[in-house]
Amino acid sequence: MKKLLCISFGLLSLLLGGALTARAQEDMRVLPEVPKPLYYVDHPHSITVSTGYPFIFAMMYPPGSGDNGWTMDGWKTGIKYKTWTATNLNVGYNYQINKRWEVSFLITVCGYVYSRYAYPQKGEDQYGNPQYDWNATPEDQGVHYKHIALMPAVMARYYWLARKSAFQMYSAAGIAYIPNSSIPVFPTLTPVGIRFGGGHWYGVAELTIGTTATLLLAGAGYRF
Repeated sequence: MKKLLCISFGLLSLLLGGALTARAQEDMRVLPEVPKPLYYVDHPHSITVSTGYPFIFAMMYPPGSGDNGWTMDGWKTGIKYKTWTATNLNVGYNYQINKRWEVSFLITVCGYVYSRYAYPQKGEDQYGNPQYDWNATPEDQGVHYKHIALMPAVMARYYWLARKSAFQMYSAAGIAYIPNSSIPVFPTLTPVGIRFGGGHWYGVAELTIGTTATLLLAGAGYRF
């Protein structure tokens, strides 16, 4: 009889323990996940590298070419040139304050370049000045950097679609400094921008106007 009572008590203990364990596991499954606050960001720091055609900088240093594109003494040397503005490079550090707001500090590097062409001499005029054959094929003397500008900028970015870090949409505005310009402080505006890619690496595409680019900007970045 005593043995039977011991066996019954043991079985009852096992059943009760199993029920309690199952109930505890069920309670753990139904506990609601605590949402992260607005100010919480997994990787608030990031570095972005981007590029785009710098129309604003090209306006400050307009290109020129053709028969009138001479050096100061081009009529004496037979040297002509063509100029253009090189595609720029933007490097930016971003700090995301919360899920909606981010501040950025950028440096834009842009080059104003020119290419020299030498035309062959075909004689001299009555005053002894050299004459050149401007209809001949000139000798390309290569591309040289005439001016390289470093343009710093600060921007504020607002994420109006930030449900997932893998796809975000935003607008941004800021100001930039253009050295050696009659308008040294210039605004930069981004009506629409897209940041895509989860984890640490991401891509970026913007419709923007300013020193960083005009109309289209594209790049990539790393969160940490």
